[in-house]
Amino acid sequence: MDRILQWLGKLLLLIILGPVILGLALQVFVGLATAVLPWLIVLALIAGVAAGLSAGLVVRRRLLPPGQGSPLPPGGPALGPWRVRRSRSRRT
Repeated sequence: MDRILQWLGKLLLLIILGPVILGLALQVFVGLATAVLPWLIVLALIAGVAAGLSAGLVVRRRLLPPGQGSPLPPGGPALGPWRVRRSRSRRT
């Protein structure tokens, strides 16, 4: 009988103190997230600026100089030999 009362006592203590412990843990987690979040935003901003600048430099090197026109030959079909050819006659 003593074991059942001890088990019920522990269960009652857990039910009473469980929400308090959970609330404290949640408060600590929110406090840490509030302290770390501005640093994560700054690091993400730095990474985004670095990626944008490097991509801009790569794209600028690969583009044609201004005033040179299109690299495709004039009058060439857009798809080359894979162009779809359809007859112009009507089937009756």
